[in-house]
Amino acid sequence: GHLPSDYALSDVSYLKAKNVVDAQSIHSPTWNQVAANLHVVLAPNDILRVADVGAGVLSMLSLLLKGQHDKKALLQMIKVKGVEYFAYEPNKSLLEACRENLKRLGFQLQTESEHELIYHRSNQNVTVHLRMMDFTNDDRCDEVQPNLIVGCCFADLMDPHELVESLLRFTAATHNDMTLVYFPITFAGITQFLPPQPFGTRANDATRRTIPSDTTAFHMYSKALSTRHGHNLDPDKLVAAMSDYGGTLLHRGPSNWKIDPTDNEYLWKTMLYFFGTVGASEMMKQGYDSVGWVDRAWEQRPSIAVTNI
Repeated sequence: GHLPSDYALSDVSYLKAKNVVDAQSIHSPTWNQVAANLHVVLAPNDILRVADVGAGVLSMLSLLLKGQHDKKALLQMIKVKGVEYFAYEPNKSLLEACRENLKRLGFQLQTESEHELIYHRSNQNVTVHLRMMDFTNDDRCDEVQPNLIVGCCFADLMDPHELVESLLRFTAATHNDMTLVYFPITFAGITQFLPPQPFGTRANDATRRTIPSDTTAFHMYSKALSTRHGHNLDPDKLVAAMSDYGGTLLHRGPSNWKIDPTDNEYLWKTMLYFFGTVGASEMMKQGYDSVGWVDRAWEQRPSIAVTNI
């Protein structure tokens, strides 16, 4: 109960706010490298086939079609006859926002079935297969045949070997010589408040428990993410897992988040909510005042810095 009454967690609002920061943070040279590699394997009369394995509200589709910030649209950088875009999102509460975004991007609904919604726009000949499911549960994945697999803010959420194995199963039937895998924004394990605060106590706290320093608190937050939630906080482990299965690292670079309490207010509040809910039990277990820690951040309004690759 650390957050003010005007805050409510909404998956859609969170993703929309996060996508603004993602768009600034995505590493441009790596994005350009994706285009360069696709340019080599696709001829102008080919169809680009994409599988977005963590589609959210379709921010990566938007980047591909329109570009963002210093990133050019992928379709400006490569010449193809069209795109087949398979978007996987198991969170059904995002469906309406996906529909709205597709409409905004100029798509029209073609068919709707139990399995997928198919949208098309004649401009650039793009078809979107919206599948509200986990990509690992798709019994029709053989038809996807992706040239490119995309997963934004996705690859750190599970064990690296499990992730690579599930991607291999997903592409088992593919006839393509090469499938590119692109993971923009993969958490690299470090979260900070700027400026950071030291250990302290709350003046009115009868228990006299210590408020942890920000460094200590985020150490406990990371521990909870990896031990309780199964997240991988070391991108090098993913690189190693990929190479264990025959993958080659083509490019990487920093995609760090800087979340401003004013400019990115909703995302900032949501991150504080996550820090409190995920980190609190670990802090309390070690005898720290977790409520005091979140309240202090609330009052001081530090920026939040997150390392991503």
